[in-house]
Amino acid sequence: MFHAAGWSVRRSSWTEFEVESAFAEFELMPSHPVVFSGFVDPDRITALLAALQEMGMLFTVEFEDDDGREHVYRSAA
Repeated sequence: MFHAAGWSVRRSSWTEFEVESAFAEFELMPSHPVVFSGFVDPDRITALLAALQEMGMLFTVEFEDDDGREHVYRSAA
């Protein structure tokens, strides 16, 4: 799904993958639900949310801003 959306994808272990775009880099872990851990350019968080929505993924994105405030975004169920 990420590859079809133009992201770079490569296997990083037997079960995990690295997915990367110009504004984000994640390790994808195949648990249920799928878990991503990584970096997003803070100025491009809206681009990440739009990309996940365009792929039709259900998601919860949690991140801490430069001031230490936590933000949580959830997809529409």
